[in-house]
Amino acid sequence: PNNLNLERKLIWQYWQCVCLFWLEKKEKWQTMMDQVANDPNFAASRTDAGVHERSFLQETPAGDFVIVTFEGDDPEASFAKIMQSMPKDFAEFAMDVHGLDVNAPPPPMPKLVLDTKA
Repeated sequence: PNNLNLERKLIWQYWQCVCLFWLEKKEKWQTMMDQVANDPNFAASRTDAGVHERSFLQETPAGDFVIVTFEGDDPEASFAKIMQSMPKDFAEFAMDVHGLDVNAPPPPMPKLVLDTKA
């Protein structure tokens, strides 16, 4: 069992994206996050897609944004699955707050530019 856990950790993947807010949408975003944080179906949808999702609010003098992370065996495929199965109300929220169209091709994956352990 210990070798399996170690092997699993070695192949675990991590992906993150940054989502900007449209002007004046932070309060709407926070309301939705409060709602989905208490919705077991939301967490189950991420489990079903094969990822653990975390969202971080980064507040800066230049504007606020969200950092979303996905951890799992294949975060890119999981993100695609989440986008395809997203409930209509959440898809409308994502478009309104972030300009994210779930029917459009996915945004490009982040590009690693620095890794101090490489």
